[in-house]
Amino acid sequence: MMKTSDFNFDLPQELIAQDPLEDRSSSRLMVLNKESGEIAHRIFHDITEYLHPGDCLVINDTKVIPARLIGTKEDTGAHIEILLLKRKENDVCQECLNTFEEIPEEHCPSCYKAGDKNLCQDCQYWQERGLEVAHKSLYTYNKAMKDYFSRYKFQGDYLLRNVFSLSIRRELKKYQSYTILSLPLSESKMKTRGFNQVSGLLEAAQIPYQELLKKKESQTQSSKDRKERLENTGNLYIIPRTRIPEKILLVDDIYTTGATLQDAKMTLFENGAKEIMTFSLAR
Repeated sequence: MMKTSDFNFDLPQELIAQDPLEDRSSSRLMVLNKESGEIAHRIFHDITEYLHPGDCLVINDTKVIPARLIGTKEDTGAHIEILLLKRKENDVCQECLNTFEEIPEEHCPSCYKAGDKNLCQDCQYWQERGLEVAHKSLYTYNKAMKDYFSRYKFQGDYLLRNVFSLSIRRELKKYQSYTILSLPLSESKMKTRGFNQVSGLLEAAQIPYQELLKKKESQTQSSKDRKERLENTGNLYIIPRTRIPEKILLVDDIYTTGATLQDAKMTLFENGAKEIMTFSLAR
C-alpha cells in the first residue's frame, strides 16, 4: 500500500525562495532534454538558446492568491491562522445576491421583459414605427434592484458598482466583435452625481468601452410617465469628429420603455453604424 511518507524528501530551508528576485530574468531555469533525459540548471534569460522557429511556447499565467492569514487575538494574545478557500462573488454575500431576480425563461423575445413570452407592449410600439428591438437584460427591476439603484445612483455609493461585475463581465464577453458604448449623462446630471453609473458598471466589470455620444439637457426620465418617455427623443448627439463603428453594443443601466436606447440607435445609424444591439443590467 502506498503511503504519503513515500513522497517525503529533504528540502533545506535555505533553498526555499521567500521573495522573488528583483531581476526576474535572473531566476533559475531547469532544462530537461526529452531525448536523453539529461537535466541542466540554467538562468531564465538563457531560454532563448532553446527556442527555435516553429516551437510552441506554453505560458502559465496562473497566480497564487494570498490565502494564508496569520493573526493574533487581541484579548488572549493567542496566535491564529486563517486559510481562505473560496472568494465570494463580487464581495457580496449569497443572501444579498439571492434578493435579485434573474430574468426568467418566460420573457419577451425582443427586450427580455419578464412574464411576456410574446412580443410585449413596448416592443409592439417600436415595431409599429418600423424600429427593431434587439435587447438583453440580466435582472428584473424588483424591489431589491430598485433599492440597489437608489443607493448606487442617487445616494452616490460608488462602491456598489462592483456588485454585478462578474455577471456583467461574463455576459459582455460574448460581444467581442462589437464596440461597446456607454450611454451618457447630461452635463448637469454628471456634475450633480459625480459619475456615470453605466460607465461605473463597465469599469468594475473590466469591460473596455467608448463614449461617443453626448446628451442634451432635458427633464429626467424618472419624472415622466410612460407616454412621455416613449415620445422623448432627439436628446442625443455624436461627439464632433468621432468615427462611428459599424457594430455596436449600447449599454444602459435600466431598460424601462426603450426610448433612450432607440434615440441613441437612431443617432448612431444616421452617422454610419450598421448593426446595433442593446444591453442593460435591469429590465
